[in-house]
Amino acid sequence: FGFIFIAGNVVRPLIGASGHLARGRRILNDYNNLLLPPLNNHAISLHQTGKTDNHTNGDIEHDNIGSLKRPVRPIILTPDQVKIWARGREALLLFGEVYWLRLSVYVGSVFLQFFVLLLFLMVQVIMALLSNDGNMQMSAFIIFISTSVVIFVGLFSLVVIEGIKITYANKKFRTNLLRRAQYITLLKTEESKEVAIELRNLALVLESELQSNPIRLLGLKLNFTMMESLIGGLGVVVVGIYQTFPS
Repeated sequence: FGFIFIAGNVVRPLIGASGHLARGRRILNDYNNLLLPPLNNHAISLHQTGKTDNHTNGDIEHDNIGSLKRPVRPIILTPDQVKIWARGREALLLFGEVYWLRLSVYVGSVFLQFFVLLLFLMVQVIMALLSNDGNMQMSAFIIFISTSVVIFVGLFSLVVIEGIKITYANKKFRTNLLRRAQYITLLKTEESKEVAIELRNLALVLESELQSNPIRLLGLKLNFTMMESLIGGLGVVVVGIYQTFPS
């Protein structure tokens, strides 16, 4: 029964939160590549070489435009296209926010359950340390709580790592925007100046998001500080339990 409790109440919500962040990061990465394609992007070469997919092949999904496997061609950098791309990015962020709020409530219930279990464990440790022999009587329930706390911290670390990856990806994309704006100004045309201004505005928006709206879960920032707190808290629990073992 204990393992069923762990699987249903710990593994599912935390893996779901980690998977949501990872999926959102990949979606935004693909969308960012439409504006600033990487050097190894082959979407343009695919269109320029005139390669077409076999529409009679039942293994390839198609829509009214063509094959879903065909890479999307990057947009042409014009001031209006950059503004349209920025609005599309806002729509993606708003679409994922609803699912993130639902997962936050789900993970919050897990936090509450494990706070009660951890509180019970800490009371047992403190009572054992204050006793005459200083030893805590190990039981199946104590072992279950200790195992659950370790699993919870390990899985929540995956969520924190995904949050750190998203923050790093946003910082990297902001830097790429500023670099591209600098390169475009070398063209010394009126439109290139307008495009460079729009790219710098996007970089400012990303900088504002990183400062005022970082990746959070239940109000907690998913960054290196959170990772350090998890490792430190887990170390305190492990050392406390070890001190209560019979010598």
